[in-house]
Amino acid sequence: MSKIKILFFCMERYDYYLRSDDYFKQALIRLPNVDIRYYYRGGDIKEILVTLQFSPDFIYVHDLEYFLLYCGSITGLNKVNVPKGISFHDLHRKANLLHSFVRENNINLIFAHYRDAFQTFFPEYKKKFRWLPHHVNTSVFYDYKIEKKIDYLLLGAKKQKFYPLRNEIYKKMGKMQGFVCHHHPGYVSFTPKEESEMFVEDKYAMEINRAKMFFTCDSILHYPIKKYFEVLASNTLLLASSSTELRDLGFIDGETIIKIKPKNFEEKAIYYLKNEVERKKIAQCGYNLVRARHTTEIRAKEYVDMIINYLKNGSM
Repeated sequence: MSKIKILFFCMERYDYYLRSDDYFKQALIRLPNVDIRYYYRGGDIKEILVTLQFSPDFIYVHDLEYFLLYCGSITGLNKVNVPKGISFHDLHRKANLLHSFVRENNINLIFAHYRDAFQTFFPEYKKKFRWLPHHVNTSVFYDYKIEKKIDYLLLGAKKQKFYPLRNEIYKKMGKMQGFVCHHHPGYVSFTPKEESEMFVEDKYAMEINRAKMFFTCDSILHYPIKKYFEVLASNTLLLASSSTELRDLGFIDGETIIKIKPKNFEEKAIYYLKNEVERKKIAQCGYNLVRARHTTEIRAKEYVDMIINYLKNGSM
């Protein structure tokens, strides 16, 4: 079988808090059935293809909003007879940008992390939509076998407006013995020195692994955010809000996570602190889930398979 050729527009490197996109690109390169070219700036598509001396089967723009913001626009896409796709991350932002880009450039596929939110915000693109949930680099997030000295860990943004459950947890448990909270480092670039002093990458993963339990929520938008995957991959028990989408991803109450609500999170946290055997069993099941279904390598293969299926079958 010949390799599928993909022209992949993206930012050159995510030298800040988000690295999963870099891991995803690296995983794509390793796939034996893919010939991929990464391109890190905008321009006229026909000139780019001549420069690269590359005839793609599929043209893809990763993280559309941020690519256009930092790398420039891509012109002439509507004039090339090649199937095209984009990914769109923050579904609640810049809806007009998505609509105009899809319409003006004859976009065939739209990839997004969040299934239910996409179908709510953009029902007219149901046939174009491809679900590509978050994933985990298991060479960074794994069980480091660190002694679990933190009883309860909360790490990340907790604004009342967007994360009401996290905010309530912090207010109620903030002074409880064994509770640790670290603030979000921000979506900015870090120098190596700054990064060494923050909970980023390995240090972030190790801190999660150091906790017996980790609190988070899926926000008012019910996004199955990346923390759900990272915590399970670190063999730490996750106490978090749930949804149908999360259950479909394998995040099941009492099996791989513990579902919490504003009225019961403290009670459940105390219970699982006392019941170590149960806590470890559920954490281990979550750990196994991520490795079976949600690694970066698995997601990269799913992405390529969706493109191949579209090229073979059209909108099916």
